[in-house]
Amino acid sequence: MQKTAPVNCPKSAICALYNDKILKGNGNNNVYKLIYCTTCRFKNCKRYHTYRMAGQCPDFIMPNSKHGSDYILRKIEEEIPTEAFPGLAGE
Repeated sequence: MQKTAPVNCPKSAICALYNDKILKGNGNNNVYKLIYCTTCRFKNCKRYHTYRMAGQCPDFIMPNSKHGSDYILRKIEEEIPTEAFPGLAGE
């Protein structure tokens, strides 16, 4: 029987969930990591898709989140201070 190489999500280095900064408790017991981050299922992860789409991911988004892309992008825009992007403030 062949062993397959372990798979890690390409965004694991910057993902707060993967790096144990969101959920409390022992990171080794993080079921999301076991199901999504360390398998090919990272391709189904809402956090992965959000990182690819927006370059960041809010902490409230979990891998199996049902929030749509429009909602997530709106929440990200609400978190960005408009003074950082003067063109967004309608100036």
